[in-house]
Amino acid sequence: MKKCHPRFGDSAGIGMALVFMILLVIFPVLLIIQRNAVRESRMSVRDKNIKTAREYAAVMMTDMMRTFASDYNRDVFDPKYLGRVQLSWTTQGEAAATWTPDRLNKWVLVNSRGRFSRNQHLKKWADKGITGVFHFRSDLTRFNHMWDAPDGAPASYNYAMSVDSQFTTFDGSLWVNGDLDTTGGAPVTFQNGVLVIEGDFNASNATLGPNLAVFCKNYTPAAMTVLPVTVNSYPPTKPSAAAAATLLNNPFVPTIDITNPGMGSRLDYFDSRQSTYMVTSAGFPLDLEFIPPATLRVTSAGVPMDWTVPTTATILIKGADLTVHGQISKQVTLIARQDAGVGGNITIMNDLVYQNGTNSASATQNLAVLAESDLIFNADDGANQFVDGFFYTKTGNIRVLNDLRSGELTVNGSLFGRIVEWPDPLSPLGLTVTPDPNLFLYPPPYLPMRPYITIWDYVP
Repeated sequence: MKKCHPRFGDSAGIGMALVFMILLVIFPVLLIIQRNAVRESRMSVRDKNIKTAREYAAVMMTDMMRTFASDYNRDVFDPKYLGRVQLSWTTQGEAAATWTPDRLNKWVLVNSRGRFSRNQHLKKWADKGITGVFHFRSDLTRFNHMWDAPDGAPASYNYAMSVDSQFTTFDGSLWVNGDLDTTGGAPVTFQNGVLVIEGDFNASNATLGPNLAVFCKNYTPAAMTVLPVTVNSYPPTKPSAAAAATLLNNPFVPTIDITNPGMGSRLDYFDSRQSTYMVTSAGFPLDLEFIPPATLRVTSAGVPMDWTVPTTATILIKGADLTVHGQISKQVTLIARQDAGVGGNITIMNDLVYQNGTNSASATQNLAVLAESDLIFNADDGANQFVDGFFYTKTGNIRVLNDLRSGELTVNGSLFGRIVEWPDPLSPLGLTVTPDPNLFLYPPPYLPMRPYITIWDYVP
């Protein structure tokens, strides 16, 4: 039988066919790989450009945040503090920011944009933005009570003696500038708030809780604890780089000192605000009556004079003792200062309340009263006395008088200072300090405020 052998030409043809078949399979695969590589490269470059644009936007936003946090006494709603020039980087891009302040509701809207481009004549490669909303709150108004010793006085308090045994249940938040001892009187209960004691806390005659956070240096355990309660350290020292008023782990820094130029709400700070500024001589007393909708009647030596109260009012009076009463219909901060040791006392006579009748601050009605000397509460109409707002005395001396008072004194808001004078006999007079959460949301004009981020979002 004759054997058949494939011819050379037939073998080459089969090989070529196999090569073409392999190319038909490999070429699309290589094309897909190449296309994916190009796409991945473009996406990588695009992502890098977007990231760079966002970083540029963040640079501008960070600069705004640094401004907010650098000085809690700064008027952040003033354009001179928030105006920004456009930043640019050669052959890289630029950043800019716009801001919208709302002084009434205490917030600032910031829109920051970053643009990344290799050449200013080319179309931008990436344009991204950040939107942030910052609300401003005053830590001072977190507390319905603060005991602050006069300058040079020992910062040590016994609870029973400090409140003259007027109430044995403390509901809300208390700041004590020094040590606090609960022994020597009736047992006391602290509840529903924050108790900050800069020194030692002897709670052996107290019940703590429920719903209480305690910050103190050294702690003597309470007679009883009703959970939830937390006890935290409050170191007496500060980080070496910290400001004098800032303690190591203190989440609340309610510092206000209206004469010390180095901290708190300074006199020059209030002087520089858009305020009504009056200077009297010889300690001439003034009677101030707030009359809705927008009148402040100032009476001196029996002669009245009416002023128009603006929407946001800072009223600073130097060298006079003030008597204040009426209804508050605007945002008002009232400051009484001494002049060569004369004046600076404020007497709240009868009621001083919000015109809206809620006894609670709002965006349009809030009040702060700051006395460089004593803060006095008195009534001559024979009724209970009601006052709304934030009340502070530099000397720490609060005097409650009793010309014709037949009932109790109710403070809706915050009372900073110590009671050093109380009517005798005590009965039936009492004291109630009810915290006002709205004071934290809507602090009165130009109290120290810190920013809180409520919205932070990347936008196209």
